[in-house]
Amino acid sequence: MKNSPLLLLLAVFHLCGTAALARTGMAGAEPGHREGPEGAGLAAAQCSPRVPLSTRGRYIVDRCGERFKLKSFNWFGASDQLEVVGGLDKQKLSDLVTGMKALGFNSVRLPFSNNMLHPDDNKPAAQRCLEKHGVTCIDTTKNPELLNKTALEVYDAVVAELTRQGLVVILNNHTTKSMWCCGWDGNGFWDSSQALQRWQDDWVMLATRYQGNKWVAGADLRNEVRPDGLDSPNWGMRNQHDWHMAAQTMGNLLLRTNPDLLIVVEAVNWWGLLDGARPQLKPVRQRPVALLRGDKLVYAVHNYGYTGPNQSGGSLGSGPKYSDMDKATLHGTLEQEWGFVLEANQAYTAPVWMSEFGVGYNEQAANSRAWFSNLADYLIDKDVDWAYWAINAAKIQNSVQGEEETYGLWSYPDWNGVRGGDWRLGTGPLGRLLGADGRTGAVEATRFLSMAVLTKDGDSTYYVDNNSLDFDWHSGKAKLSCPRGYRVVGVSENFAILCTNAGAVPAQQGTGSYHTVTQEVSPLRYPGDWANGSIKFECPTGSYAVGVSTANPFTIELAGLLCEQNTGGIPLNGRSAKDFWGGDQRASQSGGDWSVGKHKGQCADNQYIIGVAHRRSWLSDYASVVLCSN
Repeated sequence: MKNSPLLLLLAVFHLCGTAALARTGMAGAEPGHREGPEGAGLAAAQCSPRVPLSTRGRYIVDRCGERFKLKSFNWFGASDQLEVVGGLDKQKLSDLVTGMKALGFNSVRLPFSNNMLHPDDNKPAAQRCLEKHGVTCIDTTKNPELLNKTALEVYDAVVAELTRQGLVVILNNHTTKSMWCCGWDGNGFWDSSQALQRWQDDWVMLATRYQGNKWVAGADLRNEVRPDGLDSPNWGMRNQHDWHMAAQTMGNLLLRTNPDLLIVVEAVNWWGLLDGARPQLKPVRQRPVALLRGDKLVYAVHNYGYTGPNQSGGSLGSGPKYSDMDKATLHGTLEQEWGFVLEANQAYTAPVWMSEFGVGYNEQAANSRAWFSNLADYLIDKDVDWAYWAINAAKIQNSVQGEEETYGLWSYPDWNGVRGGDWRLGTGPLGRLLGADGRTGAVEATRFLSMAVLTKDGDSTYYVDNNSLDFDWHSGKAKLSCPRGYRVVGVSENFAILCTNAGAVPAQQGTGSYHTVTQEVSPLRYPGDWANGSIKFECPTGSYAVGVSTANPFTIELAGLLCEQNTGGIPLNGRSAKDFWGGDQRASQSGGDWSVGKHKGQCADNQYIIGVAHRRSWLSDYASVVLCSN
């Protein structure tokens, strides 16, 4: 959300070894990092380059499992009318990147529009700017290599130069139309002004296009999801404008295409109209995003002082703006909106990237300056990844000739370094952010994931096939499975599961040797009737549960259990049954309330589930017992 008049229409590296990274460039990047504690803390020489990136709990980490804090800037233009990043009409591309990097940034959020990828002709970008808009967008004497390149090829060149100089790039689908964002502008949904299939195809194309460049480390799926016309986005209603479903589906498509990418899912920026609100990440408490890879999800949020929890920034809305809040109120509000996601060992725990925030260099209002400083304090105290809006000196908005971007850091109009005496830099809030590294070093690989196979809404039941594996292990059934390297450690009465990679002994899980149990085991493999009166599914000896399947939309019964063989075997020093028919039976509180309002059975963090039972009540079957083993 930027300072756009369109808002009035809507109630709406730290770089370890910078020189070495620059020398290394794109060459030699390895395809992944080790999953698990054994991958952390490798010798520094083995971690250059540090890409690709992954996540561990609430932190983004490099390929050796060490913290990589995103200190990013937004460089816009490729999503706007001219369809190329700003500044190329003033300076040489390589000089711009060198100057940006010198400020201390280690990464860039690089917006694009879908229309930029689908021009109505194949003319070079410099020629299109002159013919279509009557302006120069590329100085081809300073950037002769861009003379005959299309807008997408210019975008390629920008990506290549950023990554050559050792900056991580996060691709950002900012808009559908090539225009200044944001408001009631026909860009609110991922399928606004375009088919859903085109949005998905465009992302798959880009993921494939940059697959060989590991410095292109992430895909920010869609900017500021918000109402379009009278329709509003939602989180979990399983319809056309369910952002949770669309983002999860898109993220999994990309991970199948390029498994090295971070998948950035922005919060719903605004929903509702006259009675609208800014939900941020509040819906994540009950419905986290679940991806094929448990170590690739990053959430993103935005914050501007002129907006508020129920205040679009325009003339509509109610309640205070963020800039109206004192420090304690602002910090408490941010904690409620999204800060809770950073809490360790919850089912929703993940990194949060504040991918847009900013204020003008010429801002004089005391409350706006205080908001910016208080926000920086929160980001530093919570050790949050961030991306400042924006680096640009000029923007295309009311005039195609461009006007000064007061939020920008570069000098206007020549783009010749930062403005002198900028209160935001140096000892100012942005300068303090650039200087704050937060946690560094190895990060443990413990993680819990909540994966809901179905939800109930009144009399309706929505089956969600969240199969995190690349094969159909129970044809025709609704499947729920943990990502590779994770196992089931909890089951709730409505067959939601909790996955973990924590505390397994021995540690040879993730073998990829699977067995699907599709009927009650008789006789039982393990001694005693561990679930009297219930239908029991047991994993074969030496294997543990990594997924469940359900069948029959009327009775919602357990149909199968996916088990993975452990090459080291599973110690049977002790077994315990957790019967949660009448209430929670949890050997651990890890993961928090991962199936809200439902009875849960949960084994200890270092245990395996080797059996699941269910029993019938009236016309429905409910999970009722889990058999734990260590």
